[in-house]
Amino acid sequence: GEDIDRLVQRTPGEAMLSPQPDPAAHSILPPGAERLEWLRRRFALDDSDLQALWIALAPEIELRYERIYAYLQDDVTRKRPSLALIFDLLGATAEQRLSLRAHFSPAAPLLHSGLARLEAFSTGASPTAGLLASALLPDESLLRFLLGPDGPDPRLSEICDWLPVLADDSFDTLVLEDDLLAALQALSQAPRLLAAFQGQPGSSQHAAAMLLAARRGRAFCHTRAAALVESRLELKAALELLLLSGELNHALILISGAEALLNETILHSALAESQADVVLSASTAWQPHPEHPLGVTQLIFEQPKPAARRTGWQAAAGDYGLELDEALLEELSQRFRLLPGQVRNAAAMLAANGRLNTRQAWLAAARLQSGQALQAVAQKITPRQGFADLVLPPDSLAQLHEMASRVSARELVLENWGFGRRMTLGRGVTALFAGPPGTGKTMAAEVVAAELGLDLYRIDLARVVSKYIGETEKNLNAVFAAAEDSNAILFFDEADALLGRRSEVQDAHDRYANIEVAYLLQKMEQYEGAAILATNLRQNLDEAFMRRLSFVINFPFPDQDSRRRIWHGIWPEETPLDGRLDFAWLAQRFRLSGGNIRNIALAAAYLAAHDGGIVTNEHLLLAVRREFNKMGKTYPETERAESL
Repeated sequence: GEDIDRLVQRTPGEAMLSPQPDPAAHSILPPGAERLEWLRRRFALDDSDLQALWIALAPEIELRYERIYAYLQDDVTRKRPSLALIFDLLGATAEQRLSLRAHFSPAAPLLHSGLARLEAFSTGASPTAGLLASALLPDESLLRFLLGPDGPDPRLSEICDWLPVLADDSFDTLVLEDDLLAALQALSQAPRLLAAFQGQPGSSQHAAAMLLAARRGRAFCHTRAAALVESRLELKAALELLLLSGELNHALILISGAEALLNETILHSALAESQADVVLSASTAWQPHPEHPLGVTQLIFEQPKPAARRTGWQAAAGDYGLELDEALLEELSQRFRLLPGQVRNAAAMLAANGRLNTRQAWLAAARLQSGQALQAVAQKITPRQGFADLVLPPDSLAQLHEMASRVSARELVLENWGFGRRMTLGRGVTALFAGPPGTGKTMAAEVVAAELGLDLYRIDLARVVSKYIGETEKNLNAVFAAAEDSNAILFFDEADALLGRRSEVQDAHDRYANIEVAYLLQKMEQYEGAAILATNLRQNLDEAFMRRLSFVINFPFPDQDSRRRIWHGIWPEETPLDGRLDFAWLAQRFRLSGGNIRNIALAAAYLAAHDGGIVTNEHLLLAVRREFNKMGKTYPETERAESL
């Protein structure tokens, strides 16, 4: 036909497809022809590269070019241009044809950029048939860029969430510190945006990246590092395709969970060769690669301070139609070190549960947002006791009140009053509860947690300590890593398993035992919450150990008056008691700890439930006998009074 005659009669080397459309001829110039010039500048393409691209693109615009190419190549199956045909069309001499080969090497801009690829024909040629027998095929991303529709490459649909340019580009919605907001503002003006965000999930990294995209007039593409690794494409191909699609569609790319990729050379090399806007979101710090230096801006999304948390709580409550009074707003912002995402989740939970606005409901919602990781390494204890239930000497009770007050006022003193700027360690609250078994150490930890409205997690150090060198430190590190930002009180029960090993160094085992204790204290000092050690062996602790603790609270064995108060207070109001019970006599005759008395009361209640439904003298004395037997002690027969 006329098309074939025109191509056959053209002068070799003459442009096959003129960039200037000829009104008298069929034009395949795509819409938005200015994009071609952008391609030339961005990927350093010359005229030969562009002409080769147009030849490869022609069948994508008009199918008649498939017939033309099949005719010119004398093969009905070769409907795409081979390099041999491209050389014939663009090269007037042997020297020109030879120079064209350099444009199709793997390192040349056209192929290295990913805009096009070489592929063997499905029939008649094999991948080893030589360069000239390969077909030049434009990449799908390039086709969409030049021909439309705009948007991500379909091959990215499984790993990329795509949003068009957002209208809202205000950073005012972010609950972040002023210095971080200023850094984001500056980053939005960068010629090319390449940033690494470090922070825990829920710290507004995703929202910040979206607003950066909106501020720069970019579309937004979010993908997860795990999805890139697990995609059907190889990691290198997936990254290159993602970055190319981001460039061609003028999109900002957010790769979350990027800690899985930060050490991959493939990531660093791909970023070095791209000019796409990219934000890497990870829980770990960015590490430069020696072979691929990059101008990466690192921003750390730290735990918001109380003022920012207050703003976040207020905004979240308003967004969900809830109300917070000033006292509760202050308590939530001071007591719970939650990330913005966790704050919004807490408000959403209350809204979904009937818009409860009680203090207990808000505190419970806040507690549920943290501490999940701790449940794998510790036992959660639900506090059921209050200060009124504790029977302790006045000074010990006063110290427990002081401890609760210190936890409550921690953010005020450290952040608002500036003490935090002078302290690198010891920002948390650490306490030692020392006393014999059954004297109320665990109960006191429950009382403090209940007073503060915080979760309490019990860690049994007897299970953490290992006879293998280095394993104890590893186990302790796992506990504190899980507790980070948990807003929980950590209660290390059975600390004697570790503290009892602290002694003068006689051999290597003693030295490592002391190292383990020092490591525990170090982690406690670094922990920004409250941590409590419970021990029966205070005498094993030296002055250096004591100095690093916020509180050392003694839990002495209860005297007679304390035992009487415990006997009186141990019974729930609903329990039916015989009016002849004499708790003063029991306190005088039986030297028992509070834990023993609790066990006896419960055992007597079960005996009474089986025999008459009321707790009598006989039930109590039998329960006392059983408790003495359990402790391996002789029941004081001569102490029993028949008149009780």
